[in-house]
Amino acid sequence: MKKHFLLSSIICFLTIFYSLYQHRKTSSQKFCQLIDEKFLYGLSSKQVEDCQNIPDTDLLFSQWWENRSKWLESFNESHLFLIGKKGSQLLWEGKAKENGFRMTQFSKRYFVHKTQTEDHILQKGDELISWNGVSVQDLTSVEHIYFLSGRLAIKRKNKELTLDLNPKEVSWSLWPRKLTADDWTLIQIPAFRKEGFSEKTLKKLMGSINKDKPLIIDLRGNSGGNMSAAINMMSYFFCEETKLGEFKKPNIEKTETFVPKLDHIDMISQVDQDSNLDIVTQKTEFCLNNELIVFVDKWSASASEFFAGSLQDLKRAQVVGSVTAGQTQVAVWYPFINNHPEYYLIIPRAQILTASGRYLEGIGVYPDYTIKTQVAHLKSAADNYLSYYYKYLK
Repeated sequence: MKKHFLLSSIICFLTIFYSLYQHRKTSSQKFCQLIDEKFLYGLSSKQVEDCQNIPDTDLLFSQWWENRSKWLESFNESHLFLIGKKGSQLLWEGKAKENGFRMTQFSKRYFVHKTQTEDHILQKGDELISWNGVSVQDLTSVEHIYFLSGRLAIKRKNKELTLDLNPKEVSWSLWPRKLTADDWTLIQIPAFRKEGFSEKTLKKLMGSINKDKPLIIDLRGNSGGNMSAAINMMSYFFCEETKLGEFKKPNIEKTETFVPKLDHIDMISQVDQDSNLDIVTQKTEFCLNNELIVFVDKWSASASEFFAGSLQDLKRAQVVGSVTAGQTQVAVWYPFINNHPEYYLIIPRAQILTASGRYLEGIGVYPDYTIKTQVAHLKSAADNYLSYYYKYLK
């Protein structure tokens, strides 16, 4: 009986082992084939060979993932990577288990510039000194502090404090937010998320804007999102149909007109076709002729770069801030492993061209007015962009 049980166990284990091996082998083949077929520039025969030769030495999916992630990083392409459920939730929903703050770097110093709640243990302007006893200047990477438990030493108004951080489930607001003053209206857009840009919601937001005041669109920290959301908002700033740009693919002559759809599947199905796509404004019930100013920084990427760059090209807005990220390829998300449907392979399918035909990938948008951030601004948590606006643009 014991021998029978042992034999059955061995057979079962070998079956599972073989099944996992075959699954991973199939996944590896599909992985390489998918990139070769879909990648914007295709793969050379050597790149295909390199992909197929990536070792599968470990049964763990995490090792499979790490090996391929490193290979994708070697391309130095902004929208070619693997992403899992946690990364996807943070990107699209603003949800993650983390410490609920963001920092900005000045030289080798790091300052808190954003917290998830007003009563957060950290405050805007806090300077990070050390993490678990190690100076932040000696860390090879500081981003992991967002997600790990540990002891953080900070300096706040010339006083040193030690705080214990423990990650918890947080939700960052990704919805547009309107602020008003006597002489301007400002709309903060953390991300172009489809839920905040439905036809009804966007019409209500744009209809609430005072047409006699300058309008500031704040895209600082906006890493992109739904291109259709960006296009639909831009459409309100033009009273006649206007070409905003193009989704361009190499060696493709056919050109169609992109139809903005907030549904990701519908939008991606258009981008995934073998044709270039002209991007034009959509018809709106009214248009706004306000003076436009767009705030950007080095974290403004993708759809937000297209937004700022095309309005700049068309002389419709003045861009203020620092050079943007230069990450403007249009990517399609492919669920590539049957047993792991929550994991995606992101592949660039087209380049985004602005209204004047500019490529922004690897270049970014250069502002009309450059703002140089000083340590004093970071320590005081003052908004030096608005200070600049009052001093030079008002």
